[in-house]
Amino acid sequence: MSEQYDPEGSYDLMYESRKVGEVRHGLYYEGEWEVGSIEGDVFHYNRKPAGAVEGLTVSRYDQPNGPTVFQLVPKKHA
Repeated sequence: MSEQYDPEGSYDLMYESRKVGEVRHGLYYEGEWEVGSIEGDVFHYNRKPAGAVEGLTVSRYDQPNGPTVFQLVPKKHA
């Protein structure tokens, strides 16, 4: 069984092995700016539904030829 997104967790949002932002407790940040959120299985960007979350994969529907696919990587706490 694959890992599932935990709304209480903290994640790096990765695109092609590059960190593009962070998700902390359901809120999406780029740098220090809150720019989106994850509610249930819906990814919101700039307060509008922009994609879907399945497991630890975020698909953002921003391209006419298909979604941009990101990975949620759980942050390790020491």
